Amino acid sequence: MIRSFADKRTAALFRRERVASLPPDLHRVMLRKLMVLHATD
Repeated sequence: MIRSFADKRTAALFRRERVASLPPDLHRVMLRKLMVLHATD
């Protein structure tokens, strides 16, 4: 489970907000990996 983020861009991506500084083609992959981390105990 993700409790906090050290990076504001990663936190915004996790909240499904648009992050202009990250490549758009990587948003889906990055969000999927964050969801996997969040699902773990």
